[in-house]
Amino acid sequence: PGMNGPEFVAQLRVAWPDLPVLVLSGLAEAEDEYRHLDVMFRVKPFPPDELLSLVQSVLHDPLSRTA
Repeated sequence: PGMNGPEFVAQLRVAWPDLPVLVLSGLAEAEDEYRHLDVMFRVKPFPPDELLSLVQSVLHDPLSRTA
């Protein structure tokens, strides 16, 4: 409570710097707010099979993260 998504991810990075984070947003312009937080950022909507693929990717290949 009291913080936005990028602030929350920044706090996660303090406690768990290597935790894979997948950010899903309806706003493409929000990607800039996450650029330096080492997350995988994707814009909604997308099909369910793509969501499954994204989750598998971020869990099994953390080097594929963007933004």
